[in-house]
Amino acid sequence: MRIRMGFLVTAVVLAGATLLPGAWAQSKTTSHVGHTLTGTNWVLAEVHGESPENDTPQASIQLDAKTERLSGTGGCNRLLGSYETKLPATEAQPLHFKGVGSTMMACGAEAMQQEKSLLDALNATMAYRIRGTTLTLLGDASKDKTGKGRSVLARFEAADAIQAKETTAQPQ
Repeated sequence: MRIRMGFLVTAVVLAGATLLPGAWAQSKTTSHVGHTLTGTNWVLAEVHGESPENDTPQASIQLDAKTERLSGTGGCNRLLGSYETKLPATEAQPLHFKGVGSTMMACGAEAMQQEKSLLDALNATMAYRIRGTTLTLLGDASKDKTGKGRSVLARFEAADAIQAKETTAQPQ
């Protein structure tokens, strides 16, 4: 009986050691629960209804909860500024960027246009919404031409979600 019990324990330990690394790797690449406004690297997916051109450098933003500062890149120049938000339980959380600016390096025309559009969107932001791995910046409700609520200024995708999609799309 003692030998059987030892064999059973060894088999369970070996089976667990074999299964756990694969389970851990899968959860590491597919779990996106809990994206928050702060502490997430948000990559620009769309600004004013336009997706970035393929050859345009990637734009992204990050918000720091402790300092209430915005940082990132418009694709060419570094972005900086501050933000203010309140946390009522509503569909669209209030969000206002203040003093948003950028460094002044010259880049290609498409990159400069993307950056200008992004700066305009940040400065016009009145609220935000996060659904899954997508951050949506929203404008003034009175300026929405569809009559369905706030206008969408920009959409961002969480960088870790993009990396996970790219990893799972690559052939093994």
